[in-house]
Amino acid sequence: MEKINRKQTTLSALVMLDDKRARNYARRMGLRLTDMLGVLLRLHRLGLAERGLEAEAALLDEADMRISPGLRRMVLGLEDERGEVR
Repeated sequence: MEKINRKQTTLSALVMLDDKRARNYARRMGLRLTDMLGVLLRLHRLGLAERGLEAEAALLDEADMRISPGLRRMVLGLEDERGEVR
């Protein structure tokens, strides 16, 4: 959290944090946030991902990055039958 405090000159920057405590602190500081899942969704929407969302979710599981079952269903439901994200 010290790093967040050091330079707060560009508030339009998007900060990627997965740690709950750090996210709460960054929100209080008024920073825009995303997490790993948000980055993956953005890559898919831009057509820059090489795998489907199911494969991405499996990689997150392998890395012990927890995704709640409800969020997983919601995110995986964004992918259409062609593998494109709406």
